[in-house]
Amino acid sequence: MKKRPKDNRDYAYEAKKLVDKLNLNHKYEMYEIVTGKLKHPYHLDEKRLRELEAVRDAIEDSYNIDQPRLLAIKRGLGEMAEGAKP
Repeated sequence: MKKRPKDNRDYAYEAKKLVDKLNLNHKYEMYEIVTGKLKHPYHLDEKRLRELEAVRDAIEDSYNIDQPRLLAIKRGLGEMAEGAKP
């Protein structure tokens, strides 16, 4: 069995640098992508999982972010909205 090398990356710092460059709408789009990937973490390796979690946390902690909107993105569509006709 192979031992994995120790990872010395600062995921939180890297994610904060990435998120700080984004405008508000791009943060919401990124949050939607990240939460979608984190809903099915069984296919992600440990490194990728840490990266995604760090980006999610950086967006949640960023300045002037709408927490109820993030919660709505995390929850997804409600039961009535999913069954609605376009």
